[in-house]
Amino acid sequence: MVRISSVTKKLSKVGGKVNIGGSSFSFLWIVALILIVVIILFAFFHPKSDGHSSAPLIPENFANSEYNALMESYGNDEVDITEISSSKTPTFVMFYAPWCGHCKSAKPEFEKFMKKLETEGSKVKAVMIDCEENKDMARKYDVQGFPTFKLFPNGMSGSGVKEYNGARSIDGWASFVNGA
Repeated sequence: MVRISSVTKKLSKVGGKVNIGGSSFSFLWIVALILIVVIILFAFFHPKSDGHSSAPLIPENFANSEYNALMESYGNDEVDITEISSSKTPTFVMFYAPWCGHCKSAKPEFEKFMKKLETEGSKVKAVMIDCEENKDMARKYDVQGFPTFKLFPNGMSGSGVKEYNGARSIDGWASFVNGA
């Protein structure tokens, strides 16, 4: 093991160069190397991301008037939470946040998908859950980003939950629901 005192004896600054064990390095290269090591260590010890947004459920800079305007068009009238959470019916859920741009894009297509399942008499029920209105459900079902799509084959109180990460389209959701 190399002692720090022996390293410091070998380390001397001479005219903008640093001599380490007989090799000469530019002082700036040493600083750059230290920064790279710090960045790598930070990345290694930083909490891992699962690819979902880690944004808070309500952004700090989101004005209440904007929020209220969005809630009028993206409110929680889509689903009776008590009924859905206690049902044993296979359920495909879109967890969304009204301020999320990806959710706003996916919502009209998902509404068409919900109608398609209903008109076809599918045994699977598709619902949308506003995570702003139902923060406890978002935590309970480990919603990390928006939108999040999950299939509950034994109802939301059952086991075997499967997360969907495919295309946000009627065909993608239909093949996932039918294949699960």
